[in-house]
Amino acid sequence: MGKIIRLTESELISVVKKIISEQVDMRNEMMMMGCVKGPSSEMNKDDWQINWYKYSPILLNDLIDATGTFADLDWDEKKIAEAFERSNSKEFDRTENILKCSKIFKPTDGSYLLTFLREAFTQSSIPLLPKTDFGDEEYKMKVQKKLKQWGKPFRI
Repeated sequence: MGKIIRLTESELISVVKKIISEQVDMRNEMMMMGCVKGPSSEMNKDDWQINWYKYSPILLNDLIDATGTFADLDWDEKKIAEAFERSNSKEFDRTENILKCSKIFKPTDGSYLLTFLREAFTQSSIPLLPKTDFGDEEYKMKVQKKLKQWGKPFRI
């Protein structure tokens, strides 16, 4: 028989949130995996599931790292800005196409990545917190500068 453990309400809520986040993370990863083009015909299914990210755009991989596969409640805006600074227009387009194919979320601005950026820099995904995150203005400006260089000017 297993041990009986006691959890406070906040500890239980934390465990449930973590489990839900992991489930969303796995679902999002599976949806994107099906949209990445690579030598999947040469690999068996298990190898593809382990290695698909090697064939995905670096920008997408960096955004996955910054957001917990778009599942975490608290995204790392600094990492998001760094991902865009290291990237290029071609990576933007490839990432946009994968997000469009995977349909992880609906675009509100006609673009999946621009919708993602608006959410990352102007919306708090944590209930009861202000909807505007003024502390990330520096990172937002870096991303806007990069978008302008790529001919994709957009006010976040």
